[in-house]
Amino acid sequence: MVHFDSSLVRAYFHEMSRFPRPGDSAFLHHSNYGTVPPNCDWAHNPGNRSDMRAERLRGFAAEAGHEVAFQRLMGIADGWGLEDLDAFNVLPLPSLA
Repeated sequence: MVHFDSSLVRAYFHEMSRFPRPGDSAFLHHSNYGTVPPNCDWAHNPGNRSDMRAERLRGFAAEAGHEVAFQRLMGIADGWGLEDLDAFNVLPLPSLA
């Protein structure tokens, strides 16, 4: 999900709520480019999908009833060209009763 628009990421969280089984987890890797100027202005950056960021992902998860158990920002030490450029997240998915 690295370069998806945030609206699609938000929709995925609601979809993930539909069919979890006991012990299921979601592993999400996404761009954190929304923290880099031009600050989430995807309309002026066609193709960059720059409106996603780590705190927005946590908000979308909470809105859909999920909790981000682990979030790690990745940067230069990971081989990316900027600090905190991408994020990796783990979310345990509650099973349906």
